[in-house]
Amino acid sequence: MAASPELPADPGVADFDALQDDPARWIGAVAALGARYSGAPAVPAGGGTVLVALLGRERVLELYPPFLRDHFEFERAMLGHLQGRLTLPTPHLVDSAEHAGWPYLVMTQLPGRPRRRWTFQVGRVELVNQRAQQPRRRCPQLIDEVGARGDARRRRIGVDHAGIQSPRTATLTPP
Repeated sequence: MAASPELPADPGVADFDALQDDPARWIGAVAALGARYSGAPAVPAGGGTVLVALLGRERVLELYPPFLRDHFEFERAMLGHLQGRLTLPTPHLVDSAEHAGWPYLVMTQLPGRPRRRWTFQVGRVELVNQRAQQPRRRCPQLIDEVGARGDARRRRIGVDHAGIQSPRTATLTPP
């Protein structure tokens, strides 16, 4: 695919931050990509690390700058790994591709507000709820699921975690 005039070929962090702060500069490129997956217009959905647009009510497109390729790879792997494994709904990976050196993901959009962000720390999992989309009553169940999976993984790979308590706490900030 030819280089896109809307997206810089190799932006630095400051260039990307300026681009992200001005959706008019990038929404055209994202809308063109989104048209492959949805007839709905692309609507910028700010507040994240990457360029994010909602494609109607069913799809989300996340466009990663070249210097965040590792974040793209991680999220793509996580979406594939979590699919159908949790009792809570998770986005389904529709496609992953690249445009002009910028990798992107297209996934299903879950009902509610934008996704929550997870912060994992040794000995505990802290749920930082940035406009949580899951009802609060489900958070303890999710924390237990994640904690149990982490405990099982540590036992499987032989990590000695004596003295580290299982993750069972959640810190929620209001939406």
